[in-house]
Amino acid sequence: MRRPSTFERSSLVSDIVLTTLAVVIVPVLHLANRWSLRRTTTAVSTLAAIDLTRGRLRPDAEAVARAAKRAGHLIGRHDSSCLARSQFVWLMLASSGRSPRLWLGAGSGFGSGGRAHAWVELDGVPIGEPIDVAAVHPPFDHPLLPLRPSGLDTAS
Repeated sequence: MRRPSTFERSSLVSDIVLTTLAVVIVPVLHLANRWSLRRTTTAVSTLAAIDLTRGRLRPDAEAVARAAKRAGHLIGRHDSSCLARSQFVWLMLASSGRSPRLWLGAGSGFGSGGRAHAWVELDGVPIGEPIDVAAVHPPFDHPLLPLRPSGLDTAS
């Protein structure tokens, strides 16, 4: 039997760490959003200024989205909304130095069923979502979370 390469082992460890973080963080975000979306958004933005993995993990954006979806399946849909999963993806990407945007859209497009949906974009590309997510769920004018986390803005 073939031994996994160093890359395969590190990828597996990364997936396990990301999924574990998601299983813990996504339900907390889901509950917090029920109390106050504004306060939760502010807290997530502030948390993103902290490198949660202490530089040990710079995950691939799609791997983060997969971990969030995996966590959603593990903990059940009632404790993981698309908003909480998207906040987790945004948090992990922003805390690793990237500039994601979290969007919220109201479903008026074909196939939306009139529901709202949240998703994350990195460099204008949806992460872990169909490329046409903005057509199905037209987004509001501004992203829900800022381009840069609180405490990391250097422009004045």
